[in-house]
Amino acid sequence: MKLLPYLQVAQEAWGIARVFGGLLGVDSQKAIGIMLDLWQLGIGTGPDDGPPDGMITGSDAPTVVAAALSWPGETARLMRALSHPSVRLIDISPDCIRIRGIDRYAKAWERNEKARQRVRTFRERTRYDDGTFSTKTKTKTKTKIESKTLLTSTSVDEPAELQKLWNDVADSSLPRCRELTAKRRTHAKARLADRTLTEWRTVIERINQSSFCRGSGDNSWRATFDWLLRPDTAAKVLEGTYDDRDRADNNAPPRRILNTAEERAAWQRGEI
Repeated sequence: MKLLPYLQVAQEAWGIARVFGGLLGVDSQKAIGIMLDLWQLGIGTGPDDGPPDGMITGSDAPTVVAAALSWPGETARLMRALSHPSVRLIDISPDCIRIRGIDRYAKAWERNEKARQRVRTFRERTRYDDGTFSTKTKTKTKTKIESKTLLTSTSVDEPAELQKLWNDVADSSLPRCRELTAKRRTHAKARLADRTLTEWRTVIERINQSSFCRGSGDNSWRATFDWLLRPDTAAKVLEGTYDDRDRADNNAPPRRILNTAEERAAWQRGEI
């Protein structure tokens, strides 16, 4: 079936319909309906890969046309009315009927065919293995997912690895992380974006060397996995903030003395 945007009905068709209806003995509205069915039949003719030609071939062409138009009367009368000089909706020749006016749809068919070809070309370029087709959004999303999967499959620095590193390397006096909650996982991902696991091992080993981090302070506070995941913990540890005084690097900035309970609470909240 030819895919065309619309049937073109010229203004003169109404005058033709009155004459055609008179020849058939039907009113003009019925005649217009028959004419539309005839043109619909015409645009469905021709080769599958070419524009419609309006040709109905074969010795039974009149019968085919009459059946397509649902004409209940005599086929010969219908043929005479369709080919009448005042109507001229068809041309009749031996073994062939040509529906007139169908050539006007050739350009519309060509435009549609070019558009369909562009769609076919685009779909062939973006066909997925499962046979579905992509859009720009789907292609972009698919590429993003594939890239993310590739990074995930080749990356070693996962939150669970950081949890295992803490449990394996942290001093035995420090509490272990038994459960990697959603909140911890989110913070661990952020910290692993800042430093590699090798760098985090250095941070944890530095924590092990700090008496304060192991609970020697006035309130017996000890370093935890949650504290490790704070944004500024690693930087402070590596800068020597928590080093023992007798082991501190001379170039490291002096550690702040927490004199009051309020200051210690503020420090635990990460405010100082």
